[in-house]
Amino acid sequence: HYNEEYLKSGKIENLIKLFEYDPYTRRGVICLWNNPKLDLRKLFPCTVYAWFRRIGNRLNMNYHTRANDAYKILLMDIHIATSLHIYVAKKLNLDLGKYNHIVDTLHFYKEHKKEIDKLYNRLRKA
Repeated sequence: HYNEEYLKSGKIENLIKLFEYDPYTRRGVICLWNNPKLDLRKLFPCTVYAWFRRIGNRLNMNYHTRANDAYKILLMDIHIATSLHIYVAKKLNLDLGKYNHIVDTLHFYKEHKKEIDKLYNRLRKA
């Protein structure tokens, strides 16, 4: 999904063009929820949008997700988001600024409870 929404859709290129036109725009948003082609019967991405702002020579990014599975998905989403942040900053020849990862509901699933308990006990002993 992220390949389609970030790379193939042209959204990153449009974002870069926007910043080239208006370097201090506050409209630097890549939205993942406004694609009319998405099949709502299938699993849906948790990421809502990435918002970029230039402050001085730094590019800040807020990455907003509606939900994150803290055990299986959160670290993957952080990796995707920070990679996106780095990529866009390099394309704009800007330094990395602040990165904020906003999650509306951070949760664990019951099916992972035993694995989480094992991990917790291992970490507690370390």
